[in-house]
Amino acid sequence: MFVNKKLLLLCALALAGCAFYPSLVDDRMGASVKSAGMLQSVNPGPRPGPPLALDGEAAKFAVDRYQRSFERPQPPVNVFNIGVGNASTSGGSGTR
Repeated sequence: MFVNKKLLLLCALALAGCAFYPSLVDDRMGASVKSAGMLQSVNPGPRPGPPLALDGEAAKFAVDRYQRSFERPQPPVNVFNIGVGNASTSGGSGTR
């Protein structure tokens, strides 16, 4: 009889470990990704006022300016000398 109670208790504990209890984490898994996606998308519904657009001349100027920006790239900036210099060039205390 005593062995049966131990066996019954052992089986009950083993089955309790297999039970599924949904937690708050499981219920809301992926909610932050869905929320971020919804916040980054444009509302496809109707908008008041005229549509957001450029006239042909302004659009052509913008595209031409963008394409010209690749003809002569900006010179690289040396970041190792930022804040380095003598007192007169770095805005120091003025002592020389």
